[in-house]
Amino acid sequence: MSASLLLQILCFQLVLVVVSSECDRTKGPPGLTGCIHSPLYSKHQAAVCLPKKTITSITKHVTCREENTEFCWYLCTSEPSYGGLSACQCDPIYHFAEKNSILDKKCYFPTKDCSWYSTCLRKKNNCQSISEAEKECIRLEKASKKLSLLGQSWADSVKLCIQRNLIYILYPQVLSECEKMESMIHWLTTTCYYKELHSKYRYCDLSFPDRFKLDALSSITSLVSCNYENFVPHWAKLLIFYVNNNTEKDKDTLAIEIGEALAKSFSWEESGLSYESVAPETVNKGKSITIRIHLYSKTKDNTKTNNAIEHLKNYVENGKMAILILKDNTIVDVKHVISCMTIGCHLQYFSYQTTSDSPCIEKGGWCQQKPFSCDHCEGTKQCCLPHEECTNIEIIKRKDWGASEPQRITYLKDKNTPVKYFIIHHTDTDTCNNIESCSAILQGIQKDHIENPEKIYYDIGYSFLVGGDGKIYEGQSWSREGAHTLGKNHVGLAVSFIGNFSKKKPKTIAIQAVKNLIQCGVDKGYIKPDYELLGHRDQDPTNECPGEMLYKEIQKWDKFSGKKA
Repeated sequence: MSASLLLQILCFQLVLVVVSSECDRTKGPPGLTGCIHSPLYSKHQAAVCLPKKTITSITKHVTCREENTEFCWYLCTSEPSYGGLSACQCDPIYHFAEKNSILDKKCYFPTKDCSWYSTCLRKKNNCQSISEAEKECIRLEKASKKLSLLGQSWADSVKLCIQRNLIYILYPQVLSECEKMESMIHWLTTTCYYKELHSKYRYCDLSFPDRFKLDALSSITSLVSCNYENFVPHWAKLLIFYVNNNTEKDKDTLAIEIGEALAKSFSWEESGLSYESVAPETVNKGKSITIRIHLYSKTKDNTKTNNAIEHLKNYVENGKMAILILKDNTIVDVKHVISCMTIGCHLQYFSYQTTSDSPCIEKGGWCQQKPFSCDHCEGTKQCCLPHEECTNIEIIKRKDWGASEPQRITYLKDKNTPVKYFIIHHTDTDTCNNIESCSAILQGIQKDHIENPEKIYYDIGYSFLVGGDGKIYEGQSWSREGAHTLGKNHVGLAVSFIGNFSKKKPKTIAIQAVKNLIQCGVDKGYIKPDYELLGHRDQDPTNECPGEMLYKEIQKWDKFSGKKA
């Protein structure tokens, strides 16, 4: 029986918690932690000594193994979690000595209260990602107050899901690095929304009004995609603005002021329209961010919203949306405007690059404030074409291999660049040896990544791909967050060798091209000099990617830090 199945059973059956000499049945002491052998798994895991009455008063499915006892070990896996035993497991030799916990015993039983992050988790580990998780919890809590009873119940279950999946970090016997914790919290954010662990409902099961409000008031939901049937009602519109932040404003203030500027310019309130404006990600000066605006008719009159969207569309088409002037006269550069027909923006009414950025976009670049080598953009922005600086690689631009427009763009955050990880994949498709055959395969991969309901990535997921011709094919490139490696998308770049390399190695020319690409990324400041090289299977042990022969090859490369065979 698998560990995940056993964890699910814990929700329904009475689990007996271990009693041992270190945790005296009459004296405890309460709060003592240790590395304890679990009869259920036949392996060691972290545990805390707690009073029986505390355990039974808080959780109904767990009690002490022996009836006549006042204290016993409460095992790390007693609460269902995605990490399971792999997260809770400890080394009985290294962690032989028990340690007194500095935490209140209630910390091991989170109740969805957002203060749990500061009063419990941060006392064990003061990583920045814990503060971010607490802020997101508070945002979700505020958003849930505007939801239906079902939506509120779901929001509570999400908060509890994330907290229960982080309990293992509380134990001194479990090592927790800030970088790994950041990846875990990032992954849990979407996983607890999308899957059913502590609730029978998922985000995608909520009513449209609830999802509408959540999408406007919480930054998490933009990371979660549902199916193609999640259409925006005829009386509402979803607008996405990609803008450069040239100010010192925080993301919430910036989102509000951009919404106010648009509402004033297009007389939304006078036309009987309301709106919600939100910036789903953190924002730093000089970097591009996404602003999501929900525009809707107060009386559910689709004529009003349609007229407003047509007005905006004509404005953008005529090149008048290059900048927005906020109420304090600060200027925000607008890069891209999209009107979406679905919540996930899989279907669009219109999508326009702003006139000022078009020459740069046509050259395969992007506009920003702090470039490496840039030109051809309006105002203070410049056009960045970093791949033209690397003379020892040939990068085929997206337009040259026939890429379709991305349905959404997410840029890597400042705090995660240059990236720490570079991950190697293979496409598990046919191989190719020229631009024509490689382009056909890439177009098929992009279509699969966008349309496959098990993926729905909004675009081709890899940062780059390499063909048997030794040419590098541009995917998300250096600056955009891809969808290639769960838990590493926001802190890593990835290249995928086109083909299946389980029984054969890629061509030498392709291998050298990827090595040159990595060095180019290091030289130009996109990849940290002390980066870690991984195969896809190092992050996902259930996956054979990048193929056995390619995986053996990259183990010989400099900076490889995965699990050597």
